[in-house]
Amino acid sequence: MILSSVRYHLRTNERWTHKPQQEFSGLTYAEKLRSLNSLDDQICFEIEHVAGRTIRRMLEVNADPRFLHVDLDRISSDPEMDDLKTSHSFCGLERWFPLDTWLEACRPHCLWAMQSLPSHVTSSPADLAESLELFGPGARASFRSAFGDPLFQRVFD
Repeated sequence: MILSSVRYHLRTNERWTHKPQQEFSGLTYAEKLRSLNSLDDQICFEIEHVAGRTIRRMLEVNADPRFLHVDLDRISSDPEMDDLKTSHSFCGLERWFPLDTWLEACRPHCLWAMQSLPSHVTSSPADLAESLELFGPGARASFRSAFGDPLFQRVFD
């Protein structure tokens, strides 16, 4: 997500990224990001700003027991559909339709069930490993500082 944020914020036409900001000495968000000397510096910047804020919000929701955390990678690759079964129960969907109906509706959208992947699917385990290699020492230290050792270990180990 952090690398996607760097790439997106370097090319987006969203207005807010092109408004001068006092915080960046009058530079826009995109200009400030472009002015950094390396990808590692850009990653650190995103961790300190938009991507980091988004991840922190996601972690807050993840800790809230009113929400069910479902790992998208796992749900996309599990032909047993265990997380989808858990989701059905957690959300009380049995009030509206039986589990089998839910699973049949979900099945065509699971990556494991598709003959070919949709064009928007852009990552694989190899892509993830390659992306993590782009995090240099500064970016890794920034990630660890921002999100703590448990998440750092989960992502990088």
